[in-house]
Amino acid sequence: MECVGQQQEDQLYIWNIKKRYPKLLSAPPFRLFQTEILDPLGSELQQEEYFKGLDLKYGEMYREDHVIPAWVAEPVFDYITGLDVLSDN
Repeated sequence: MECVGQQQEDQLYIWNIKKRYPKLLSAPPFRLFQTEILDPLGSELQQEEYFKGLDLKYGEMYREDHVIPAWVAEPVFDYITGLDVLSDN
């Protein structure tokens, strides 16, 4: 999350955290996410479809599209990739 250019990118990341760590759902940021973002989207199926579309648009990690020095970026990208926290692609 070095540079998040769109609100929808933030939404996608929060959605993925929500799905991966359900114990966090009672925390204030996730309650706000529920009322401000998820509830207006409608049913759980509608939410899934919305975030599936966002994942297709924003779900990739771009190793070259950043301003982090390579000596810092590569170990970070390798670590993140090893965590398998990004989209399946």
